Amino acid sequence: MKRERTVTPLGGKTWAVLLAFGLIGQIAWVVENMYFNVFLYNTVSGDTRMIAAMVAASAVVAAVTTLFVGALSDKLGRRKAIIVYGYLLWGLSVMVFALVRVDWMAHLVGPASAAYVTAVLVVVLDCVMTFFGSSANDAAFNAWVTDATDGTNRGRVESVLAVMPLIAMLVVFGALDALTTAGRWWLFFLIVGALVMLGGALGHFLIEEKAAPPTEGTKGCFANIVYGLRPSVVLANPVLYLALLSLGIYNASQQVYMPYLIIYLQRGLGIDDYAVVLGAVLLAASLISVLFGRLIDRRGKVSVAIPAAVVAILGLTLMVFARSAAAVILSGIVMLGGSMVLSACFQGLVRDYTPAGKAGQFQGIRILFQVLLPMVTGPYIGSAVIRSTGRTYEELGVIREVPTADIFTASAVVLFLIFIPILLLKRREKAPAALKTLYTPWGAALDKGHPLPEYPRPQLCRDSYQNLNGPWGYAFTDGRVPERFEHDITVPFSPECPLSGVSRQLKPGETLWYRRGFRLSEGFHRGRALLHFGAVDQCCTVYLNGQEVGSHAGGYLPFSFDVTDFLCEGENTLVLSVTDATEQRIHAYGKQSSRRGGIWYTPQSGIWQTVWLESVPVTYIQSLKITPLYDDTKVRLELTLSGAAEAKVDVMAAGRRVASGVFQEGVCTISIPDVHPWSPEDPFLYDLRVTAGEDLVTSYFAMRKFGTTVLGGKPVCTLNNRPFFMTGVLDQGYWSDGLYTPPSDEAMVYDIQTMKDYGFNTLRKHIKIEPLRWYYHCDRLGMVVWQDLVSGGGAFRPMTMQVLPFLGIHLKDTKGYHRFAREDEAGRDQFVEDLYGTVDLLYNSPCVGVWVPFNEGWGQFDSLQLTQTLWEIDPTRLVDHASGWHDQGGGDFKSRHVYFRRVKLRGDRSRVLVLTEFGGYSCPVAEHMVSKKPFGYRVYETPEELTKAWCRLYEKEVFPCMEKQKLCAAIYTQLSDVEDEINGLLTYDRRVKKLPAEAVRAINERLKRFTDG
Repeated sequence: MKRERTVTPLGGKTWAVLLAFGLIGQIAWVVENMYFNVFLYNTVSGDTRMIAAMVAASAVVAAVTTLFVGALSDKLGRRKAIIVYGYLLWGLSVMVFALVRVDWMAHLVGPASAAYVTAVLVVVLDCVMTFFGSSANDAAFNAWVTDATDGTNRGRVESVLAVMPLIAMLVVFGALDALTTAGRWWLFFLIVGALVMLGGALGHFLIEEKAAPPTEGTKGCFANIVYGLRPSVVLANPVLYLALLSLGIYNASQQVYMPYLIIYLQRGLGIDDYAVVLGAVLLAASLISVLFGRLIDRRGKVSVAIPAAVVAILGLTLMVFARSAAAVILSGIVMLGGSMVLSACFQGLVRDYTPAGKAGQFQGIRILFQVLLPMVTGPYIGSAVIRSTGRTYEELGVIREVPTADIFTASAVVLFLIFIPILLLKRREKAPAALKTLYTPWGAALDKGHPLPEYPRPQLCRDSYQNLNGPWGYAFTDGRVPERFEHDITVPFSPECPLSGVSRQLKPGETLWYRRGFRLSEGFHRGRALLHFGAVDQCCTVYLNGQEVGSHAGGYLPFSFDVTDFLCEGENTLVLSVTDATEQRIHAYGKQSSRRGGIWYTPQSGIWQTVWLESVPVTYIQSLKITPLYDDTKVRLELTLSGAAEAKVDVMAAGRRVASGVFQEGVCTISIPDVHPWSPEDPFLYDLRVTAGEDLVTSYFAMRKFGTTVLGGKPVCTLNNRPFFMTGVLDQGYWSDGLYTPPSDEAMVYDIQTMKDYGFNTLRKHIKIEPLRWYYHCDRLGMVVWQDLVSGGGAFRPMTMQVLPFLGIHLKDTKGYHRFAREDEAGRDQFVEDLYGTVDLLYNSPCVGVWVPFNEGWGQFDSLQLTQTLWEIDPTRLVDHASGWHDQGGGDFKSRHVYFRRVKLRGDRSRVLVLTEFGGYSCPVAEHMVSKKPFGYRVYETPEELTKAWCRLYEKEVFPCMEKQKLCAAIYTQLSDVEDEINGLLTYDRRVKKLPAEAVRAINERLKRFTDG
């Protein structure tokens, strides 16, 4: 079988760019960081303060340049031109140093001022050189590297890039250092400059970049530049800024000794062959860094950073006592080996957590931490330490200060501070406390050999069906194909849940592998064979009998592959590789969180809905779209079919054919006589039989119409043209033993029927898409569904999602995407694609009455435009465009959430007033909770107290809004407890009902009678 990696291989040309530009750029930086210091010290001025000033000025230019050019490259959507032309000008600016000489300057300004003026000129030219280098390398090239890599390969990439400064030093020391010791600085600068210009020429042929649209969502380039400096961005990306802080401390430590290292070896220890010493150190340290690259990816960047920091500090300590060349080599290997691994860890972590679409802008932020702050502080610390020792010597009348081993002690002290952000990162990485395992009645009785055996797609049924649920082999790896599958996982339960038999979370950077053997049942193969997956979270690749069948991305929608040509006689082997970064990619993730707690839940991964095979004729019905056209005078059914040219349809009611028709160009419209409408009180379903050649599918539909009308001067909801009050509960769709996956078909029915028994007629399916059988049960039992689209976007923004709504401030979602964590255009495009996919999936489900694109501002953007899109692709349903807050004044509803305060609402003349979340009253039930940190909006100790409070809430707050403002929907939080949340009407394991059915049903019957008046 082909070996699959977690990402597409980088390719030879990409590696060529990484190696060539990584090396050439670092050669230029080695000259700038180390040899300009020596050039200034040996030929112009021996004052170490002048070196510190040059380093600081260069750092300021580097930071400002990278901020500006990085933002510009994002704005333009192009990096190649900046890299190519930047390297050409960078090389030219290096060559200019060949013209700098004190004796030449003496002819212009006189001998007395020559040294000082020349030193100032060197500082200025250094800033010019830094401007071009930062533009080309720090901003554009590093952003290109972020674009070309991802979290699964950056440990290896960064470990290679981390050694480039060392290899660059080796190249300079080995090939060019002799020129400097001989005083031929002019030739040295000409050669280095020519090499850098050669890099620019190579870039024209080697660098490839995909055309990208300019960055949107900002008012201009300045907004891009300051983006990463905004407090809201810092708070929203804590891991990124902790990694940047770690990088800043590391580099400040390096800059304490690095500018003076060669001078120390020459003047402090008397080692004339310092190039040989440093060459040995660099070779060994480079090898260590490369070897540790795979370990970084496998063990995690923070985990490897801790021992690397300890080793680096140990190496610095050894350097304090090293006096001979051999001792320096051994100490230096420990020092730089640990340092390079440490650098690779944090460089990779910064790339991992850089917001998508902001790679260029964040190169500037990176430079602030990696260059500006370290190069302003580090060299001055080193200079202060050197000056405090008072060691000097005189050469040609110039007093020169001599570095001592104390610079390594100071460096170690600074580096020790890195453990503060490392420990904070480790704390964030630490998994939350384990949850207690509770089994539902159905999970406790699960047949692990045949879980969820029912036909999974009620809206398009065939008699050819082979269920592949049950035991599969599994393995977790770093991306490599496992050599063996030693343990079993029960599909379709995610590895994180107890029913899977695994109870282990798939982490970013890991790959979860599945393997299952199967044989086709006799007579199964009738033309084409389709392999179906109900849902796999988040990205997967499928192999059958050693061949790649296809891949899919996104964790909530079904997908399938035609596997006819991959099947073989006898035993077949199906393999699946899965990666899941939860909230770190562009895909939707709902209420999953890598750090669960409170209202955020355990993340899911892998297969979590049924896997099955289906046999179809060569020409078969691929899809069927059912649209009820309900009207008082003329009731019709519109059907749209794809995949077959000709087909006929029969409509059945209670087993009797009541209508039939023939498809013309894929469309069939049928009049329905004596229509029997669908409602929660009378959920009547019609059956469909569609025949196309050898293919026969069965389905069902209901005649119903969701709409609005005016009642008593205020808009209200209607069902089948009659006023209709929707009383319901928020349904998260989590189970104590199956998490995302219901433990059985009966379990799904239990939730729906229990809410029916309570008198509710509506469920708001909250930020999750259920298996299709759940909607089927809502259809047949009579339960209206408000369907949320699954949310995505960047990190949660407390200011936008919590603080401002509490103050009554609603933000516009058409600009300032960053406020809603929606800066990434690819993520917005993915949401729109998922919107179309969700509507297509659930279009035929009669129970779905309302689409909810956004909840409480989570990942919200362009909601009015998307509402219009929903109306256009599905005119049969209503739209709650912004549930909770950040209302944009559109959609069918004025939708509000109320917690922590009394329910007082004001209606809208043009939109229906709805209360789409409220209550959340909690009641702990001992032995039926999984968390030691329960969460709820208001806690009651006994079921009796909870019942009184619940009834009082409706009597004193909901009914008055209904009577005065024509409130037309009330969605209580929530159906069941979920992990930390204990605010359900049922416990998490569904074994205890917290409220008596009689009391709840009485309230609900009064609510539903309201519209009759």
